[in-house]
Amino acid sequence: MSLSVGSDGEIIVRAPKTYPDEKIAKFVEEKSGWIERQRNKLSKVKAFEQQFDFENKIYILGEECSPAQFDMSMLTLNKDELKKEIEKVYEVYSNEVLPEIAKEVIDKTGLKCNSIKLTKSKRVWGSFDRQYNMKLNHKLIVLPREIVVYVVIHELCHGLQLNHSPKFWANVKSFCPNYKKLRNALKMYAFLL
Repeated sequence: MSLSVGSDGEIIVRAPKTYPDEKIAKFVEEKSGWIERQRNKLSKVKAFEQQFDFENKIYILGEECSPAQFDMSMLTLNKDELKKEIEKVYEVYSNEVLPEIAKEVIDKTGLKCNSIKLTKSKRVWGSFDRQYNMKLNHKLIVLPREIVVYVVIHELCHGLQLNHSPKFWANVKSFCPNYKKLRNALKMYAFLL
């Protein structure tokens, strides 16, 4: 039997069809504390998400900006045109800024990386392969710089350890002592994926 909480707070129980209803109800009751904690996390993420206005604002490295800061003519665009122009701003800035941040981290840490590419993944913020190639999600441009740096360090540390073992996390901690705080902050941005 398994239990999860959906994106709108509904409880999802998976059990064999022959499993008695009273046992399912008891299982859900026993997990009520866990359910409540999941719903609280979900409400915090939803409240955080509502702080953003992606239709009328641009967010670069955690800073909220007016489209007019990039081009005054954006103020005269209709909603669809503005959306396209905002996407262009994100593309330009992610292509310029994210590789630059990654190179700074590589220089500072001395960790090996052969290439840096941007992706439009809908699942992950970054990846790192055995050939020392790093991929970063272009949506990282929205996040505060310190979280972007954490993601880069996390991926580079896969060049030392291609897993999430205690040794991997020890490596991350050696380059980013407050990684736990930043990892938790990153989770709040999951709605962007």
